[in-house]
Amino acid sequence: MKKMFKTLCAIIIFSLALQFIINLLIKKHKINYTLISDNNNYNIIEKYNKYGYYFSITDKYKHKINIYDDINFNKQEKIIKNIYYYQSDDLNCFLPVYIHKKTGNIQCILNNEQVSSSYLKQINNISFKNIVNKIKDDNFNILIDKKNTLKNENGILVNRSDYPSDLIYTVWNYKGIYIFNEKEVINKQLFDSDVYENINSRLVGKYYVTFDNDSSSNYSYSKIIAYNIIDSGFKNIEVDTFSKNSYVNGVFENKYYFTDLDKKIQYVVDPYKGTFNKVDGYRTVVNGKLVNVSKSDFFTGEIAFSDYFENNKINYKYNGSLIYYDKNIYYFLYNNSIYEIINKDYDHPIKIASFDKISNFTEREGVISFINDNIIYTYTDKNGLIPVIKNDEFKYNNKNIYDFLNI
Repeated sequence: MKKMFKTLCAIIIFSLALQFIINLLIKKHKINYTLISDNNNYNIIEKYNKYGYYFSITDKYKHKINIYDDINFNKQEKIIKNIYYYQSDDLNCFLPVYIHKKTGNIQCILNNEQVSSSYLKQINNISFKNIVNKIKDDNFNILIDKKNTLKNENGILVNRSDYPSDLIYTVWNYKGIYIFNEKEVINKQLFDSDVYENINSRLVGKYYVTFDNDSSSNYSYSKIIAYNIIDSGFKNIEVDTFSKNSYVNGVFENKYYFTDLDKKIQYVVDPYKGTFNKVDGYRTVVNGKLVNVSKSDFFTGEIAFSDYFENNKINYKYNGSLIYYDKNIYYFLYNNSIYEIINKDYDHPIKIASFDKISNFTEREGVISFINDNIIYTYTDKNGLIPVIKNDEFKYNNKNIYDFLNI
């Protein structure tokens, strides 16, 4: 009996070790499978990589939805076990249920276009309200209802009921910045005098970096400010004097690049190491990569680093602009609407939100942020669309007025 018990334990340990090794070796998978659920037939293409799961799902009515989910199921395959189908008038919605009875986000098609639940709430779609009630009647817990309560702090309205816990926002206030986190608003003064146009400041990781106007002369700067927005405190950076005829190129891999036009020198500041150096040659950023630029090309005009990506298919098909690419997903702006494309399925973009006056459209690590009128919004596939900060100043001056950090 003892021998049998030891053998059984050895088999279990071996099986667990084998599974552990397989999980280490498996980096990705792509499989096709079918599912019959809720009187509907589904063909599912499931892809997995280090970022999560990607699905393309087509039902018997030729409805097609694309899904990305960073849920952790230990790299298992065929994780969709059920799909509930809801229909009201011209709206068709699908609720995927994964293994362990984990519910995914609701996915909907309106007028033959896949749209986010946030967009349906935004346009006050009555059919969607009916479907949400049906889902609740089926005892599914989905993240639809948000309070979005705005609280006045330092004269600025902040959404404390649904503030994203993993984001820190900075908002320029002419003498420094407001720092917003899930608990408080901090007013950090950087200068003695007002600076209306915030053209020299950038958020570089956890450091807010800018030229020091207080220590400048009529013709030059002699100091760069690097303020830690998480831990507070300034980083002292020794710099060469550089002329006021300088401009910021941008940020790449937590380094701050700028150019002195009088000296014809590009500099790089690393606020984490507290270093200031001349660049060997000249650099710009193209499609997420730092590349060399000839001197003649570099000084034909101001070179601004771009976070945007070039994608000819999106440009041609939708005249899409301000394209971001992150975790195998494209995000772009088209006709004052924000879209995402999953699995490079260019024929089926997903409408995330639509406003009249979108500006400062930004994406980082799957977090979308932008200004519409006087409100900063944030969006993720998991949490939906959230109005975060409301400030009337955004109506009059929104150029480089805010930024955010994923923590």
